[in-house]
Amino acid sequence: MTADKKNKQNTRPDKRAFNYWIWLILIGPAFFFLYYWLTSNPVESRKQKPFLPEKQLQAGEPASVNGITLMAAPGGRVSYTETLSLANNKVMAEGGSQFLVIPLVIPEKSGDPAPDQWYITDSGGNRYDLLKVTLVDPTGGQTARPIQGNRLVHMIFKIKKGNQQNFLVYKPGKDHAAWQVPPQS
Repeated sequence: MTADKKNKQNTRPDKRAFNYWIWLILIGPAFFFLYYWLTSNPVESRKQKPFLPEKQLQAGEPASVNGITLMAAPGGRVSYTETLSLANNKVMAEGGSQFLVIPLVIPEKSGDPAPDQWYITDSGGNRYDLLKVTLVDPTGGQTARPIQGNRLVHMIFKIKKGNQQNFLVYKPGKDHAAWQVPPQS
């Protein structure tokens, strides 16, 4: 009889260890996964769509915002490129992206465009922020001369390749303006 009691006592710790490992390896991660799945939201619901005014101007049309007259892409000219020349540096966009350079005519007395007020949005609702503002065309192309009292700056954005429709949005506060950007030809 004593041998039977010893065998029963020896099997209990082994069974407890086995049950512990079953909980630890199988059931514990299942509870964690279930909790994660129930508390997470799809990416689309978290992504906030950028503001796009209902009325957009064509590229090259002037807009008056807060008493300042602006003209984006005079003559409807914009540049899509994968390589830019900034000062003594060559800058290349990574795969799947390209640079969009938009000339902007602004009053001579106003400052450079603020990056937090300008952005590109595409038809899919993606937002692309203003990277840099330059006085010289970084693509090396010809720049038009602005009308007396105005100056020409070039805004650089990095966007995805293959966007069918892009919009340039200026939102300095409650007022806003938007231009349709000509597609890549």
